[in-house]
Amino acid sequence: MTCEICGFTYLEGNKEDEQDHKRHCKKVEKARRKYGSWLMTYSEQEDTKRRYNEIVDNDDAEMSVRIRAGWLLLRAYFSASVR
Repeated sequence: MTCEICGFTYLEGNKEDEQDHKRHCKKVEKARRKYGSWLMTYSEQEDTKRRYNEIVDNDDAEMSVRIRAGWLLLRAYFSASVR
């Protein structure tokens, strides 16, 4: 199972895995409190990367749209680095 908040993959029902996940998720939640809404959840990060990489690479898209997509990607990659 993969946690949608922190992205940690663990075996549900395995006590050690669940404890590791709980510790990791607490760290991610602490970072979310520190960085606020700027920090994305794991599922938001993955969705953002899927959607906006294509826009940044699209030479036919308006520059303002590409810049906005770039900022969202920066936010997604920052969130992943904190995680």
